[in-house]
Amino acid sequence: MKKLIVLLLALLVATSAFAQLTINGYSRANALYTNSSGVESLAYRMRFNLTFNDASGNFGAWGRFQSDAYAAPAFKYGYGWAKFLGGVVKVNAGQLANYDYMVGSGKSDFKLGNVCTDAYIGDATDGYLVQVMPNKALNVGVTVLPSGTLSGADLTLSAKYSIDKVGNLMVNVRAPDPTPTATTDLFASGAFEFTGMPGLDATAAFEFGGTGFWHGYAANQMTAIAVVTYTSGPFGVQVAPVYNVTGSKLYCEGFVSYALQPTLILNVVGAYDQAHAAAMLPTAGATYFVGAELNVKGMGAGYFMTGVWYDDVGGLSIPLALRVNF
Repeated sequence: MKKLIVLLLALLVATSAFAQLTINGYSRANALYTNSSGVESLAYRMRFNLTFNDASGNFGAWGRFQSDAYAAPAFKYGYGWAKFLGGVVKVNAGQLANYDYMVGSGKSDFKLGNVCTDAYIGDATDGYLVQVMPNKALNVGVTVLPSGTLSGADLTLSAKYSIDKVGNLMVNVRAPDPTPTATTDLFASGAFEFTGMPGLDATAAFEFGGTGFWHGYAANQMTAIAVVTYTSGPFGVQVAPVYNVTGSKLYCEGFVSYALQPTLILNVVGAYDQAHAAAMLPTAGATYFVGAELNVKGMGAGYFMTGVWYDDVGGLSIPLALRVNF
């Protein structure tokens, strides 16, 4: 398995002279000032994405190197892909990262973006993803992860069907391991994303065996999810609730965004976490969180952000963030 992946990646790199190489990424640092402990370092990240594509679009490769918390950059994802039969079949092999069959939330780089109709294929697990796309509307995928240690069981079946001027229907089924755990038990999800109205993107989903959060799995849990986003000119709003049907617990996050100027964005953000399920609010154990963030765009399409946050455990805090894109 690993020899085949290495061979495929080596072949793609060797032929990169005839392909287009793109390198991009960002550097981001953020800190939080609190009344209780002063300045706390939240995170630092340096990310490099590398993309190879041949001129005809028939083969390529993608990889990521990333440094977190000032550590040395490490290889995080990397896979090669090739198309066959005139693009009807696409084979991906390596440390997979694929988002074709899911929808997620998020606005703030730091405290929102937790909700996901999680059919994410990857987590840097060696595997194969074979996709069949007989037309522009249908995308069917079969994922095999021989190691099956980070992303669940060994086999996932996925499908996405796009209806012109209406939306997308997504279905995923992950087979359980013979001796399943919470992350390798049966997982099934269905989602419909409505895109038929200008500015509106509305998704409703249901999961069995999932929590409604990124990479979140829980054996036999039933979860209802919605992600509704509307944008019009300088204005944007999003609401993303998750309801744990099995445990009768609610999580909801959202934002309102307004562009005061093209380079000056005001965000009002918030979340309610009844069961502390997301563990993403500013203070551990908090039930609700609200905040206002002012983003100054620039710096290589990056930004500087500051504002005021408040949660019911930690009280007031001041976030500071700097991101530079390249």
